[in-house]
Formats: sequence, C-alpha cells, structure tokens
Amino acid sequence: MPHHASYAEHGSDVRVQGSEDVLIESVATELVRELAGTQACEGSASLAVAGGRTRTAVFERVSRHHLVREVDWSVNGPADPVPAARARGRVRTRWFLDDQVESAL
Repeated sequence: MPHHASYAEHGSDVRVQGSEDVLIESVATELVRELAGTQACEGSASLAVAGGRTRTAVFERVSRHHLVREVDWSVNGPADPVPAARARGRVRTRWFLDDQVESAL
C-alpha cells in the first residue's frame, strides 16, 4: 500500500510507492519546484506514515540558491519505531536548486 503525502502548503495530494525516505525525498522535490514558482520562502508537508504516525517536513528558503529541509516527527500512534534520539531531534538537509529551477526565482 502506498504511503500518502498531503501537501499542507499547497493543498494537493499525491500517492507515492516506497519507504518513508523515498516519500520524503519525493515531497522535497515537489516542494522545491512549487516554491521556485512563488514568492514564498517556506513550504510544509504533512505525511501520514505507517503506525499512525505523522511526519512533518518544513522547507525554508534561506537564499536564492538553496532550501533547508527540517524534518520533525510527531507520534499519533501507540508506539513510534523511530529511535528516540532521532524522534526528538531535527534533521536538516540542504537542497541546491538546479539551473532551471533557480532561474525561475
């Protein structure tokens, strides 16, 4: 069964087959494209994932050239299989835009 991703910022839904990591990468790619076409400096996605958990990704543009991804976890189910240290912390990933997307900024 595919994971379900709901783009909270833009109101569109997409279904992606694969692991949570595959899903979050797909969401990141889509948000990079969507933010590039707007004046917005931030986008977010709320993902319903296995075990009744919700995984939220917030993307913030920190310059013309890249976005920083910040991933937070919230537990909505009886147990969270993610290691506690990772669940409490934040993961940041820098996303460099390609020339085509960057030229739209």
